[in-house]
Amino acid sequence: MFRNIQKFIKNPYLRKSSSTTSQPIQREYFNRSHAEYTQALDDCNDLFKEVFLGIPKQALLIENCVKDKLPSRKILEYGEQALWDLYANKDFLNTIRCGEILFPYIEEDISLNHMSVGYLSLLMAESYINQNLKKQALQYLKKVEDCYFQNIDDLEEEPLLNYQYTLQLSELFYKIQNLDKSIIYATLCLQIQDLEFEKKITPCFLLCQHYLEKNNQKEALSFGLSLLKEVTFSNLINSFSPKEINSLCEMYQMVIDLLFQDGKDMQKAFVIIEEYELLLQIIKCQDQQILKSLNNKKQQINKSLKKQEDLLFVLGYYGQKLKLEQQSFDERHNLNKSD
Repeated sequence: MFRNIQKFIKNPYLRKSSSTTSQPIQREYFNRSHAEYTQALDDCNDLFKEVFLGIPKQALLIENCVKDKLPSRKILEYGEQALWDLYANKDFLNTIRCGEILFPYIEEDISLNHMSVGYLSLLMAESYINQNLKKQALQYLKKVEDCYFQNIDDLEEEPLLNYQYTLQLSELFYKIQNLDKSIIYATLCLQIQDLEFEKKITPCFLLCQHYLEKNNQKEALSFGLSLLKEVTFSNLINSFSPKEINSLCEMYQMVIDLLFQDGKDMQKAFVIIEEYELLLQIIKCQDQQILKSLNNKKQQINKSLKKQEDLLFVLGYYGQKLKLEQQSFDERHNLNKSD
């Protein structure tokens, strides 16, 4: 149901400091560190292992670092970049291979509360989930949790990092069907101060899924409708990430399905469908199956209404909102054409 979180996790090597004075120093460190890593990777030449055994250079590098007994912090530095490389290429099996070589040496000399350990544990947990190895994934999620609570004061000073880390925990616990843990971290996400609306969408969707798992459709519907009332489509493409747009689409689909199951407010269902169609138009969705399904639902609603005047109900709060959003979209569309 969820897209791979690799676009959402932020590589700690690319993390920007809140201090502008430290940025040149940080950038210089990153360039030097990455150059050293790249050179070390190039020096790993074992044609037999690469070609015949399918072992990537990143794994060979970690093996060599451990074999040569490099300092643990240097192993961690190379290991972080190696795991990110493999993870970004969706090479989950070799991410696991590298991680299992790496972690014993990290645990020996480096505090398990180090945030780098938390980020790497997230990569390991998702890699194990992608290999359908939930027991091993849970072991690494426990490491992630330990890091979270040991560093909560520092995370609270960085709201975006706090949000990302907490949301990943919620999503991964959801993937292994640990719903109680998932809802805890989704709730913690929503408690982060000054959270932008688009950042609320995914944790809210996770909460709705929790209600549905508990057969509490009424609460899920109420929660979903409350969120959708806050949606504005202006500047949506620029302010929402692909992940957030995906979650918003799933929220619309869930609310529409629940309104049809309930069957008590088809006028509201009609308006929500119209809003969803507008969203799909803005993001240029070409999924004909979804569009056809929505059109069929609208036809069902039209048939269910006793008289045409009932449909004018949509010109209330929801309908007026939709008209304004459609007008705004049309104006921007015409402006782009004129440019």
